[in-house]
Amino acid sequence: MTRALALFTPPVIMALVASAAGLLAVFVVSRPGSTDQARYAKRIAGTMLAALALILGGFAWALWTWSISS
Repeated sequence: MTRALALFTPPVIMALVASAAGLLAVFVVSRPGSTDQARYAKRIAGTMLAALALILGGFAWALWTWSISS
């Protein structure tokens, strides 16, 4: 049980959330919008999700590299 929980370190959790946000961004952007307002909202939401994925992924990578160097 402890070995399975040891896999869920903060960098791994951050990377999982970042990858989920990236996949959700692709899903949101790829859906067609019926009106101009819907397309605009999907672009805004997709951009925000993609930014979350990039920033959180960068922090996860940095945290992981700092943890293995010490």
